[in-house]
Amino acid sequence: MIRLQALGPPQIQTPLLTITPSQDIVFAATLYLIIESERPASRTSLAGVLWPQADPRIRSHRFRQTLFQMKRLGIELVVTRDTVSVRRGSFFIDTNGDIPTRDGPPVWPARIDILAGYDPTFSEPLSEWLEAIREQMKIKLLEQLIPAVETARASGDWIYANRLASYCLDLDSFNESALLVRAEAFAMRGQKKAALDVLDRYIEEVTPRHSHLAIPAKVLRNRVNKHAPPTPVRSIADEPAWVGRQAEMLLLTNHLANVTSGHGAACLIRGDAGIGKTRLSSELGRFAVLQGVRVERIRCRKSEVNQPLSAFVALVPKLRELPGALGTDQ
Repeated sequence: MIRLQALGPPQIQTPLLTITPSQDIVFAATLYLIIESERPASRTSLAGVLWPQADPRIRSHRFRQTLFQMKRLGIELVVTRDTVSVRRGSFFIDTNGDIPTRDGPPVWPARIDILAGYDPTFSEPLSEWLEAIREQMKIKLLEQLIPAVETARASGDWIYANRLASYCLDLDSFNESALLVRAEAFAMRGQKKAALDVLDRYIEEVTPRHSHLAIPAKVLRNRVNKHAPPTPVRSIADEPAWVGRQAEMLLLTNHLANVTSGHGAACLIRGDAGIGKTRLSSELGRFAVLQGVRVERIRCRKSEVNQPLSAFVALVPKLRELPGALGTDQ
């Protein structure tokens, strides 16, 4: 099996050895045939891409030599008089695989860049093709990453959400969805300054050219600055890991989304003492505040067990003091 590594410094691993960009022509030809494997490539056209300045007869001779070298390296080629292709099923491209799971494979680099540093200066047509391929790969990866980021966000899995959002920003440094989630992730984990720094850099870069694009970031910045309390690093480290409650958090954030759309909801969280009911509701409250929702908290005390509707007795006066509550006595 041939493996093309495109996430980061590029290389092609064959059954016999690893081909790198230092092997100019062999690497370029193999890369082209793997990526364009949907249909056989014209031998004449590919030779023109690899040696754009050479005489056609010289191109043809060099191309035959290149195919011979590729076969010796263990690359399975299907060659006819006019076309050449890599045998389907004989290769794998890492950008076509699954995105990283929270704790398992596949393993991606800390930062990703499509075919990082590869610049085939010996051929302008190849460079132009390469730029188009990079954009296609970026779009395809973002189509996988963005929904996963949103799911991790809604599940309260902020470490994983931040990781995926960072990958999105590696591919597109102005991706608004990923940037806002990254700022939320910092704020939710008590890293207020980091959240503000992320938002400030984006606002500073975007505003001079497209001021309207900075509005969501400015809104979130105001909420973070107003509502997110700065937490000492030691407190973050001492806080128990947020695990095993992603399904419950996803259900609650879906209810929250419905509430913000005008559809009321009520949820009762039940469980044994110490199982995490307070932490779950606290996480939801912090998340809601960052969405612009007014959150009021009350506590039910054991001494009030015989007092009918004690929770509402404490809650209703608070609700009547909220902005817009005037005239809603009934």
